[in-house]
Amino acid sequence: MNRLLISSIGLLFVISSSVYAVSELKTDTLFNGYTASGAIVELTSGDTLVLNASGCSIPHLPCSTFKIPNSIFALEAGAIADPEEIIKWNGVSDNITSWNHDHCLRTAIQNSVVWFYQELARRIGKTRMQAYLDTIHYGNRDISAGIDRFWLSKGSILISDWQQIEFLTELTRNQLPFSKRSTDIVKAITIQDSTNSYILHGKTGSQMIDGKSVMGRYVGWIEQDTKIYVFAFTIRAPDHAYGQKAKEIAWELFRMIGITSNKRN
Repeated sequence: MNRLLISSIGLLFVISSSVYAVSELKTDTLFNGYTASGAIVELTSGDTLVLNASGCSIPHLPCSTFKIPNSIFALEAGAIADPEEIIKWNGVSDNITSWNHDHCLRTAIQNSVVWFYQELARRIGKTRMQAYLDTIHYGNRDISAGIDRFWLSKGSILISDWQQIEFLTELTRNQLPFSKRSTDIVKAITIQDSTNSYILHGKTGSQMIDGKSVMGRYVGWIEQDTKIYVFAFTIRAPDHAYGQKAKEIAWELFRMIGITSNKRN
């Protein structure tokens, strides 16, 4: 990512090293009202844009961003055969009506269906789940809150923005210790936008406490020509800090710095 483009939205400072350039951005307008952190890393050059560098090291619940590794684990374990295999709805109604029917892996990740991924986690089981998390060094690897809830709002596993980026970097580079089939399927089902210029993969997550959304996360990567941009963002507030809001802010930032060309929902 070139520095001329970065400077067009304002720099606080630039740190250069032999590994990468870190650019701390003024983004008061985009993130107004939130305690926010995040980063975008271009994997070829290592150029990195950072919002609140110290905040990027603070671990938080992954919430539904955990559906990315959970999908890979489920495919590896044979908990689900392919992205089209149907799991029957458990019959427990939710106020999110799109959850209240049968789903496959593809539709479940697109609609962020919690019951579906809880079922996958139970099928994977504690032993395999712990082994997978240990193998890829995912966050603090703590599943003590329960096999079907450790990543949710009152869960135990925590992961920072930097750690999210490390995991996604290994995924995009095919460096995870899982089959290419499993990772290719998950890459395909996480596509959220695709144009002639780029392909954007992503997943949101939200933490709810007492009916209020206190944290939103958005992670993923963008393929643009020969470049890959891996990103992770976290927003926090007493309420209205949804994963969808983190996504909207991130997409606007991508547009501003020229990674994507259009303002889209």
